Amino acid sequence: METQVKNAIHEIPDLQRVPDPVSPYDASLKTIVVDNGSYECKVGWNSDPAPRMIFRSHSTKIRGQKGGEICVGNDIANYEASGWMPLKSPFEKNIASHPEIQEHIFDHIFTKLGFHGEASRIDHQIVVTEPICNPNYYRQYMSELLFECYGVPSVVYGIDSMLSLEHNIPHVQNALVIGLGHAVCHVVPVLGNEVQFKRSKRISIGGQNVVATLQRLLQLKHPHLAAAINNSRSEYLTHTFCEFALDYDDAVLKFRDVEHLNKNTTRIQLPLKSIQAAATATTTAGKMDVCYAIIQRVESVMSQKYKMKLNDSQEKLKQLLVIHEMAVCEEDPRKRIFTLNDLGFDSLEEVEATISMLRHRIENTLQSDLPPIVDLCHYSDPESWLLSLRRVREDLKSKISDDSDAQRPYGSREERLSDEETLDRIELIIFETEREFRRPSVLDLDNLRSSSAISKFYQLLLSTEKYRAPEVLFQPTAMLGLEQPGLIETVDRVLQQFEIGEQRDMAQKIFVTGGPACIPGLKERLEREIRAIRPFQSDFEIIMARQPDLDAWNGAKAIASDESVLQFAVSREDYDEFGPDFIKKFKWSNIYAPSPLVVRI
Repeated sequence: METQVKNAIHEIPDLQRVPDPVSPYDASLKTIVVDNGSYECKVGWNSDPAPRMIFRSHSTKIRGQKGGEICVGNDIANYEASGWMPLKSPFEKNIASHPEIQEHIFDHIFTKLGFHGEASRIDHQIVVTEPICNPNYYRQYMSELLFECYGVPSVVYGIDSMLSLEHNIPHVQNALVIGLGHAVCHVVPVLGNEVQFKRSKRISIGGQNVVATLQRLLQLKHPHLAAAINNSRSEYLTHTFCEFALDYDDAVLKFRDVEHLNKNTTRIQLPLKSIQAAATATTTAGKMDVCYAIIQRVESVMSQKYKMKLNDSQEKLKQLLVIHEMAVCEEDPRKRIFTLNDLGFDSLEEVEATISMLRHRIENTLQSDLPPIVDLCHYSDPESWLLSLRRVREDLKSKISDDSDAQRPYGSREERLSDEETLDRIELIIFETEREFRRPSVLDLDNLRSSSAISKFYQLLLSTEKYRAPEVLFQPTAMLGLEQPGLIETVDRVLQQFEIGEQRDMAQKIFVTGGPACIPGLKERLEREIRAIRPFQSDFEIIMARQPDLDAWNGAKAIASDESVLQFAVSREDYDEFGPDFIKKFKWSNIYAPSPLVVRI
């Protein structure tokens, strides 16, 4: 069995993205089709057989460059590279709610389609997908961008899952659409050629939850490779190896058997060089991140230590203030001296001096910070930083030694105590840093004796995880602790809103679309689960989209070539007359409900 498992090793390919080429502009082309998905954006002309561009709906720029070029989608070759700023998406869940980032994406789209220069007018009609029940407020952003910034003549808005339905089942009258998205899933009934908006349901889980679950499971299983199991690789593993179990409990319990475990465990070989670089922090930026973490750790430890000292000083100060008040209020000098002597003081001046010293000590403790030379921003590598720390350490030792040999007033003594606290911190930082970089990394190739040992060390074992990650769509409460119904429970709730005959009509065409529908085993699982909630011996049919991740764009392309649909496009005149949130309703669009006027009192 072991030999069989060793032979089943899959390598993760290079996941770096290639920038999209700039297409030559052709004025004869008519309509631009944009499937504006929260995971990927698909773009092309209505005459294209497939999208010209498919890229992630993200933008960012190079770290540390003010006013630097903004990169979008495939122009970001490696999302995990440390040189990039954090990725920004125009979406909150599935709603495009950040117009400034959406503008970056539109700039990228039109540039790649051959429109050059900021002053270029987009004199082409545009078809854009949007989620079901998209709020007017956010459609307003989209229309303002297209009409005001780019000068488009007209735009058609269509519901992504409904366009996919029309592409796969043209002229359908009754159906139940299960739209699986990146962030959310929808169950939408279609009855009598009309979308039943009020009876539709949304659950706030999607493909990103599947990826995140798989990533976390593998990181917990292989903690020494946690840094190597990044989001890009987790997405690749999800798309390549995950599948829906027909019976989840049975599929997972089978892995208790060692023979079944060995036979059905997939070995994933991670790229050695890239993992080595990431895990051992061979880059300067990686080493400086380690130094920063050490400083934070030391500060946490020392703050606890000095917090105890601070509490003692504050308590002693309170007692001395009470003693001082009693001595001042005592009018008889002989009784005052007797009381002070009884408390260990020779005079009122000594009490006042001690109070002053304690206040100074408390102030120094509260303001005790590391010297500016410790700040990492002044250095580009750990070696020069450590060298400066050692110099500061020697200077402090010399200063403390000189102060202890001389007779100093109270203020200088407190200054010496502050120097000692700073020295303690620097000593601990130096010790932790030297230990961190002196310790041989368990991931260092030089510490592994053979190439086979190296390869095995960099392997992920994928067993129950390939079933557990997709299961979050069916059992979000059990798997993630989310107070949400699963996919089947939502389907049942939607169907229960209709009469028996209407349920039967919709159940004849249960259509499934969206990126997560590409995961194998979904159709069989849905058939099993829906059969359990439908009446005995009732008929139903599960219809999977031919290309679940592309059919929203294909459906949008179809209506872009349909003159009967293009009459429902919102023109610039409509935009000016009815407002930026206005749309014209057709079969597969959202309905238009005018936003109430804001009355200011």
